[in-house]
Amino acid sequence: MIEKHPLLRSLAIYREMPWRFALVAGLFVAINLGLVWQQWLIGHAVNDVSAGRAVIRHADGSLDASLGWHWLWLMLAVALGRGALQYAASVMSLVLSQELLTRLRERILAQVQSLHLGYHWQHGMGEMITRTTRDADKVRDALITFWRQVVETPLVVLATVGLLSWYNPWLGLVPLLLTVTGLWIFVLQTERLVELDRSVGAAYDRVNQDLSEGIGGVRVIKSFALEQSRIQGFSEQVAVFAGLARQALAYSSSRIPLPQAVVALGHVWILVYGAHLVAAGQLGIGELVTSLLIATTLVFRIEGIGRVMQTFADARASAERIWQLLDAPAAIRSGSATLPASPLGLRLEHVSVSAPGGGRDILHDCSLALVPGEIVALVGATGTGKSLLASLLPRLTDVSTGRVLLGYDGAGWQDIRELDLGALRQRVH
Repeated sequence: MIEKHPLLRSLAIYREMPWRFALVAGLFVAINLGLVWQQWLIGHAVNDVSAGRAVIRHADGSLDASLGWHWLWLMLAVALGRGALQYAASVMSLVLSQELLTRLRERILAQVQSLHLGYHWQHGMGEMITRTTRDADKVRDALITFWRQVVETPLVVLATVGLLSWYNPWLGLVPLLLTVTGLWIFVLQTERLVELDRSVGAAYDRVNQDLSEGIGGVRVIKSFALEQSRIQGFSEQVAVFAGLARQALAYSSSRIPLPQAVVALGHVWILVYGAHLVAAGQLGIGELVTSLLIATTLVFRIEGIGRVMQTFADARASAERIWQLLDAPAAIRSGSATLPASPLGLRLEHVSVSAPGGGRDILHDCSLALVPGEIVALVGATGTGKSLLASLLPRLTDVSTGRVLLGYDGAGWQDIRELDLGALRQRVH
């Protein structure tokens, strides 16, 4: 299940920090229970005020406001306690999410270092940079808001519906149905948001790749006076990215208010039906005030879901791109054989190396023999495969056909694919 949902796979990294995760979750639970308690106290205080019990005039004309002060100090204490817990939970969730981001980036860096050159040629530096920066940041932002939307929102919905249903079943049932309908509409819209963000992410990859190539190859660009064409090409890439980003923003801005409006109808229902119950003597003024307060909290929380829906959609697409990188198989695997400490020779036997993703060979049917101590220079035009041929020795890339051998005639020859990778690369200068 988790394997199919990249955002959940990112969230699963929290399992490496179980105590901090449990502490933050517990803080958010306490905050929301405190909110329900605070609103329940307000309702009871309003009942005492409306019944004339909060302030009592004695026969001698003096006023006894002890009950009123009791409610005031109690609600103030609850509010201050919730504020302290909210501050602690916000700081802890930020620290925890930053720790998750650090571990995610460490895994990306380790994976990038382990992948063969063919993968880097095929995907480019810009894509790697995007995965490590923009995509990882979007996942972090979503998992910061995760606490409020995944922990707090269900608690608020349960508390709201439970308290309203306790007052009157119909008072809680209608807002529940409207909330479920609004959330369902949110879910339907998420797929389109994810599709749009995939397009935005791909365009951002191209911008990053164009930028990295322009900076890395600036000497060649200046040598051949290609500045204007590079600037023009980069401007076109940026324009495509900006257009797709505007399209995603326009969609979220025009679609998100609909489910918010659906959920807000529950507030109207509580006001109308609650007033009817008060007029019929089936509900007190304090209970109606409490119902409206907790319904307002629910509406604001669902509106909060709308505000972060774009964040979650972006993060889902970003997490998908990150795990595509992290799940890329290691094409070059280490052997177990060791090399002798004596000088070594090199032999290439009918070696061919194909371009990444297939197509024509970059090197085709190359054979070469070097004896220990011999010095050979590889000479050729740009793009003929000199660097690629040299990268075969430390196995930065592997041959498609043929063999690369190390050794000497007296002790035999070994295929480098059978050698321990770390030991092999330590011997290559």
